[in-house]
Amino acid sequence: MSSTKQKILLIEDSKANRDALKECLIDEFDIIEAENGALAVPILKKSHKSISLIFLDLVMPEMDGFGVLTYLKTNNLLDDIPVIAIANEKDQKRVYNAFKCGAQDFVTKPFDKEIIKKRVQNILDLFAKQKKLIKIVSDEYFERTKNTNMLIDILGHTVEFRNGENGYHIMHMNIITEILLNRLVAKTDKYNLTTKDIDLISSASALHDLGKVGIKESILNKPGKLTKEEQEIMKGHTKIGANIIQQLIQFKNEKIYQYAYEIARWHHERYDGKGYPDGLKGDNIPISAQVVGLAECYDVLVNDRAYKKTYTHDQAMKMILNGECGAFNPLLLKCIKEGQHEIKDGLDYFSKINRDKQKIDVISTNLFKDQKKSADVSYESEDSLDTERIRMFYSSKIFDEIIFDYTVATSVLNFNDSGREILKVDGVIYEPVENRDFVEVFGRNNIDRFVSKLKKTTYNNPNFEMSLKLLTGDKITKYNLVCSSMWHKFNHDEMIGFVGRAYKSR
Repeated sequence: MSSTKQKILLIEDSKANRDALKECLIDEFDIIEAENGALAVPILKKSHKSISLIFLDLVMPEMDGFGVLTYLKTNNLLDDIPVIAIANEKDQKRVYNAFKCGAQDFVTKPFDKEIIKKRVQNILDLFAKQKKLIKIVSDEYFERTKNTNMLIDILGHTVEFRNGENGYHIMHMNIITEILLNRLVAKTDKYNLTTKDIDLISSASALHDLGKVGIKESILNKPGKLTKEEQEIMKGHTKIGANIIQQLIQFKNEKIYQYAYEIARWHHERYDGKGYPDGLKGDNIPISAQVVGLAECYDVLVNDRAYKKTYTHDQAMKMILNGECGAFNPLLLKCIKEGQHEIKDGLDYFSKINRDKQKIDVISTNLFKDQKKSADVSYESEDSLDTERIRMFYSSKIFDEIIFDYTVATSVLNFNDSGREILKVDGVIYEPVENRDFVEVFGRNNIDRFVSKLKKTTYNNPNFEMSLKLLTGDKITKYNLVCSSMWHKFNHDEMIGFVGRAYKSR
């Protein structure tokens, strides 16, 4: 058979029907035959990656067409292999049920050669276009997300260090903003905020002081009180920041662009209308800017600045609730009052981690030091580290083993360079349990065992081990796997991902 031809699997108990279909297709396709579903399943297990299309009789002995459709669906093959059902003209109910079960088209007996060829080509073209579109959309989404987050981090940290701050202010803003927004959503649906909105606003909070790049350092870092003229110059950072964001036209269709603009321009507005730069009042101030304004107020109070002393948490809360720091939305004041301990614990927790950078080394050492022992990861530090940072650290230290991490929010599984080379898979896999190549390499049984063990982990007991056999190249290799789940900073019941390593058994 020519290796350049696409393969079609004919699952039909009638030899006469198989021969008729072969006559229609043999010139352009390689044909594989199975007399019933029971005989087709081993073929699919072994060769599904090379099969481009299936003709499937619905009525067969041993395993009928619906049994085959169930198998294809259970093993996530319907998205990659289109199915054309074979039916009689009177089998309308069966055809309808076949469509419900995942078939894409049907043909009736007797077969017309030209119609069969045209239908096959149409479906193959459609699936090829769908795969191409999915890849384009997926690539664009991840590239856009990566670029957007990178831009936000760069700009945010640039402002911080120029402003003489310690580099943690934007992380504090993210933490406080997220807590306040979650509290707000729990109280009211007035602002119609989704989980995605909360994530975007929390990320965009990093750009609240972007406009300070246009303010002289002599004013930014002046110790003591600013003159009235200097105060007016400083206030201009809101308009400068908004203008900068307006120039980022590559993001103009993104929702985060809107939030970033709102926050940069209006985070110093006051609920009573006495803020700047536009004197907006009440809910004329976008809720994104209201929340970030309150978050900044608290963080500035409890941290060092060139122009002020540091206040304690209790002092800061008293000043905010008494109106000494401006007028805020009463709902948000309730949110910060009720969430104040969560905020304080979150910032204390973050500070504790960053005072001891060596805990990163502890994580790596404990996770990878002993091939016979489970990783003893201290999650007082682990769950605060974002997945990207973990991946970069592990990949820079270890090159001859399979290092991986998974992020729940994006459904993305990442491998280090060595893992990608060993397994012959993409370094970034979206929806891995739905990815046929990934399932082929890891095996459905291994994946099911892994998921079962992962579900038993908790915040306090995140680690587990397992052995498995992996398809590496043309051979099966025994591996040991050690993995640790990661959990939300504040909600210890919410798993945010996992990280681990697989190494050859000895």
